[in-house]
Amino acid sequence: MTISIEINWADEVAKKLKKLWNEDLQEARKRRLTESTILLQWEAKKETPVDNWILRKSIKYAVHNDFGVVYSNLFYAPFVHEWTRPHLIKPVKKKSLFRIDEEWDHFAKVVHHPWSKANPFFKRAVENKQERIIQRFYDIINEYTND
Repeated sequence: MTISIEINWADEVAKKLKKLWNEDLQEARKRRLTESTILLQWEAKKETPVDNWILRKSIKYAVHNDFGVVYSNLFYAPFVHEWTRPHLIKPVKKKSLFRIDEEWDHFAKVVHHPWSKANPFFKRAVENKQERIIQRFYDIINEYTND
């Protein structure tokens, strides 16, 4: 007993798959990845709490071959994004801490910092732009698979 399967559209599928790996697709994918990463950076900046603008200015992006990264290099960014327990702040290089208010200058040997709740600005940025980013990559698939 012999079973024979013939796929009439195999040549058409092979052409489309070959077309998927050409340089135009690689360039389009890289361009969409860059656009999506920049879009996510803008949204993260928009969602960032603005106390003194330093955190907002620190949000950067990087695009690699297969992925993009939106990040902040400030040491306290994860503490703003997540949450902190009550803790003590002590001076490291000096004898006291110094803070300038509108009317007074303050010196302290130690500060009892209360807990701070989470402000997941990166997570909100992803949730806000997720559908738009996914649609960008679906557009590439449709563009390169439809004649």
